[in-house]
Amino acid sequence: INMNGEADTASIANIKANNSFLIDLTNSGASEQSLLLDVNTTTIGTTSYLKVNKIIIPSSASFPGLDISQVNGKWFQVNKNSLNALMSAENGQASSINLTAANVLDLDKKIKDLFLTEKIFSGAKKLNDETISGQDAYHYSVVISKDNLKSLINKILTLESQEASTLGSQNSSISLAQSIMQPLIASFANSVGDVNMEMWIGKKDYLLYQYKTDKLIDLSNITGKATSLEFKINGINSNFNTSVIVKAPDNPQKIEEVLAPILIAKKVDRKSVV
Repeated sequence: INMNGEADTASIANIKANNSFLIDLTNSGASEQSLLLDVNTTTIGTTSYLKVNKIIIPSSASFPGLDISQVNGKWFQVNKNSLNALMSAENGQASSINLTAANVLDLDKKIKDLFLTEKIFSGAKKLNDETISGQDAYHYSVVISKDNLKSLINKILTLESQEASTLGSQNSSISLAQSIMQPLIASFANSVGDVNMEMWIGKKDYLLYQYKTDKLIDLSNITGKATSLEFKINGINSNFNTSVIVKAPDNPQKIEEVLAPILIAKKVDRKSVV
């Protein structure tokens, strides 16, 4: 998973961001590509734009009714009207989400505050100082305990469900999602265990310039068979307080024009099966 991006959140009314994501999942025992997803995203205020540069989904996981050629190489627009249309298609009734830029930034701030107040890092050890992105930086090793990780994820889910309820999402669906996710989070956190992370903090401005972790996770208790997952994260932050130029793409297609018919057809299929 490779991610690159730039963002300007100085103005609540006009958040601006450009991001690119490349997800390439391969199973050594599979005869075909597990998953390839190469996308670009642009955000201006509460409207986002998504471009799928390339997508490969294995036949066993293909979504009925979705023609990949409909999305490859195209820009799609996503805003609160899109979300309302998709919710209506899924639920079969009118839905309304009152999303604003202030909502987005408020939730983002609350989540960041959790990282500070929860004190998920412990056992800090000072390592040799290094230069990162041209900045002299302090180098530390810290530990994220599985219990702190579990608590943090659950509190983030609670915040998000509260925000979704405020915006008009259905409370029953939120409660159901939480009841399903919480035991999965506990099981996943126990499988992950404690996580060691390295951090590089600028000597001049105390900003986070780099973070890195490498972890092998045993997922046997979740999958029921011998399965492991190794993830390596190496994040680098740079160009703080520099201007960001973000432009909306020309003639994007509304995302609901592609997904709503699929959701409606799926709903009809469920009814016919019942």
